[in-house]
Amino acid sequence: MATTMLPPQAPMPEPHALELLHPHTVMVRANLLPQDIIDKRRLRETKRVMAIGLAVLVVLLVAWYGFAMLQTRQAKSDLSSAQETTISLQHQQQQFGPLVAAQAQSAAIKSELTKLMVGDLQWKDLLATVRSNAKGGVVITGVSATMTSGAASAPGNVTALGLGVLNQSGKQQVGTLTIDGTAPDKNAVAAYIDSLAKVTGLASPFPASLTGQKGALTFSASVIITSDALGGRYATKTQGGH
Repeated sequence: MATTMLPPQAPMPEPHALELLHPHTVMVRANLLPQDIIDKRRLRETKRVMAIGLAVLVVLLVAWYGFAMLQTRQAKSDLSSAQETTISLQHQQQQFGPLVAAQAQSAAIKSELTKLMVGDLQWKDLLATVRSNAKGGVVITGVSATMTSGAASAPGNVTALGLGVLNQSGKQQVGTLTIDGTAPDKNAVAAYIDSLAKVTGLASPFPASLTGQKGALTFSASVIITSDALGGRYATKTQGGH
């Protein structure tokens, strides 16, 4: 039987002995600077922060001033360009000055002619219309007219023109037409007289006389001229005219 011998174990040290073997380290901090030095450092830090803020403010002010100057310069440039354009247009207007003056004079002359010729009647157009309505064998051999002097006569003024009693158009009577011609029959004469009633500026046409035989009739018709026939070529549309 074998026996194993173990070495004797050392006894555990006591707690106070362990503290002596491994002592604790205690960190102690203390600001031993005088208070005036601490205040000076704080003041210096405050001044530094204020200096940085002031520098930033100055930079911002300079940037704003530069932007304002740029805008002002651009506005001045636009104003100068607009002034140059205005001067150029004024020069062009001066070049067309005689033309503008001539146009104004022409308009004034036309206005005066309109007033002067308000009682004018375009006989050429009226007679052409009277002849163009002659159809169905009707031939116009003569046309005579009588116009009032001065103001136009009112409808119904028999004394002035003798035919005013027949005027039912509601327009002023300014004269009469007497139309002479030939026709193959009475129906052709009646159709021609009816066509005259549709002509602007004419009213109340009627046959004044009818002679001859069928195939060779001679007739005379009377027609009232109204204010719608007046105006001439210088009249405005509101004044009527043919």
